Amino acid sequence: MLNLKKVAAEIIQRFKTKYLTQEGMIARSYPCTTENIYADFDDVLPFFLYFGEDEFVRKQIELSTSATFNHLTVFNDKVVSWRNDEYLGALCCYYRKHHDPEIRKIIEGCFTSIEKYLMQDGHVFMFYDLRRNRLPKLYSMWTGGLLEVFLENSDLFSEWKSKGLRAIDLWLENYSFQKYSIFVFKSHAYSRLFNLINCNFHFHNLNFHRIVNSQFYYIRRTKLRNTLIEAIVYYLLQLPTGSYFQFMKANTNFIFALIGAYRLTGEERYRKAIEKWINTVREKLFRDGMIYGIWYPNGNATDPTLTESFAMIDVLCDTYSFVSKKPEFLDFAKEIADTWLLQQWPNGMFPFVPGGVHDHLDNQTDFSVALCRLSELTGEEIYREVGRRCFFSTLKYHQTEEGYVTSVTKDGKVLPGTVVDPKYNGLLLKGIINWIEEGKGAKIYETPDLHDLLKDR
Repeated sequence: MLNLKKVAAEIIQRFKTKYLTQEGMIARSYPCTTENIYADFDDVLPFFLYFGEDEFVRKQIELSTSATFNHLTVFNDKVVSWRNDEYLGALCCYYRKHHDPEIRKIIEGCFTSIEKYLMQDGHVFMFYDLRRNRLPKLYSMWTGGLLEVFLENSDLFSEWKSKGLRAIDLWLENYSFQKYSIFVFKSHAYSRLFNLINCNFHFHNLNFHRIVNSQFYYIRRTKLRNTLIEAIVYYLLQLPTGSYFQFMKANTNFIFALIGAYRLTGEERYRKAIEKWINTVREKLFRDGMIYGIWYPNGNATDPTLTESFAMIDVLCDTYSFVSKKPEFLDFAKEIADTWLLQQWPNGMFPFVPGGVHDHLDNQTDFSVALCRLSELTGEEIYREVGRRCFFSTLKYHQTEEGYVTSVTKDGKVLPGTVVDPKYNGLLLKGIINWIEEGKGAKIYETPDLHDLLKDR
């Protein structure tokens, strides 16, 4: 039987010796560049704490202060809301364990900067442009991850509760949610005309929508050509460029925040909104037993991947456990899981897309955990058995001397050009923790700390 603690120790050792920038920060890519992992800090920090690497984590937090702007992560001169939820969440995770006053100051500084650069009139906006010194009045449900961090840590920072709930209440009045019961990628906080055009104008070019919505901040202003492209994208972003309903994470992040709001308050309006959204996903994005990633108001749905499906299983399991114990939520989750079980390769892993010839490391980890959740709530052992086989096969087939590669083929061979990604290697620790704790008999939904560790955000 594979020694999971030994595997975890080997992964952690690579982080401490191989996956570091010249400044000693955990690198975002390997071979290492100057880019650090702090925008994804919550993808590694909690797991390092689980395995007793508190000193290493504390040092990383100290280093992060020199790599941030007023305690916020910045990318291409932009403070992006959904590139700061995992940084703030990671800091809170460490502080919850140690109650270190110096870390509290960093957290308070981070929240103060969020208020200064990203918040106005109760809204939390998509981004702040440091070079232009401008805050476009656009918000995205992807920012729900930040609201969830506010709510789940409001026992430590009491003022965060009202801030998180205020933004949630404003966003429940969102035009796209009122019209379609799911959320368009971007909305204007003050212009109903913008939102009306943005939700009713249909332009079906996925690459265009990604560039002027979710990937607008990736363009580096290093050359004149890039500077011009960035300027065009920046101004297109602020126009109603058409309906673009993205399931991950521009819907799911907000739903998890809503679940957190209901757990915190018990307010019926949150429960009704969650159930309304779930019903709409089933109606609009559920096809052939799978969740599709993109929906257009003319009824088209595209891009079904394993990612959307395991995320929906997580939403359904959390909703059943924390919001309303309606059997149909578990029945829906089982429909999704059962469809993907038919996609399982002979080696135990699952393709990235239905019928695909390669997989994705992080999907194997998260789907195995989702199956474990489902088994626990339904009592059906088959899901746990499939999840276990999937994860242990992943450890076998993705392993190389430099770490675990992101993709392998259906035959278990390393996909040409694939890389060892420190982020996904860190997230692999989540799966290891899941199966270590499962071996001890721990229950995800009966152990709050374990549930928190295993969430996918």
